[in-house]
Amino acid sequence: MGLGATTALIARLVKRGFVKRASHSTARRSVMVQSLKGESTDTLRLAAVLGLLSACLNGFDPAERKVISAFLREVGRDVMGTLKEG
Repeated sequence: MGLGATTALIARLVKRGFVKRASHSTARRSVMVQSLKGESTDTLRLAAVLGLLSACLNGFDPAERKVISAFLREVGRDVMGTLKEG
């Protein structure tokens, strides 16, 4: 994943309340990404993957996006339920 895609993904995670950006203590041009709400690393990885998959939807027409989005939401709910149980 390139720098632009990574930045966009982090912005989406920040907007949804999964993470926050923080200044790096020694590298002025770097940014630290910190988990919020006690989210596990697995949960953040899942959010990242789902975010990337959502970005891929741009190549589909509205009807196709609706079906794919519903599928991804269901997969996300199932995986999140499994992570919370485990």
